Amino acid sequence: VNASESLKGRLCVISSELCETMLPEGLQPVLANKDLQPFYKLMPSQRKYFVRSVAVVPFALGGQIIGTWNNGDADADRYTAQMDTALLSSLARRISAQLTQLAASKHVAPDHKQDNEQPGGLHG
Repeated sequence: VNASESLKGRLCVISSELCETMLPEGLQPVLANKDLQPFYKLMPSQRKYFVRSVAVVPFALGGQIIGTWNNGDADADRYTAQMDTALLSSLARRISAQLTQLAASKHVAPDHKQDNEQPGGLHG
């Protein structure tokens, strides 16, 4: 992460304990516009103080949280705890199911005959 300038400002690694604090309902998305301090760890350091509301959507692999999709907004009313998260939950379930299926297919991939073709169809 630190080697990539692009990722450095977009990807944050946090402890599982902090993740559990931010996501008390496990795989349910969280919308918040109060007590945002714990969520600051998810935001780029140069922009976190401009954020007044957040949406944190967890993704899982085999039922275990492996990451989150985080949206922050300067408008305190953009995301509130009273808003419905059904659409975000549905999206997260679909993405998590695809991630789990993809990971499972990698573990059971059939042996392929080795050839000189490079990934992406490029030939050397």
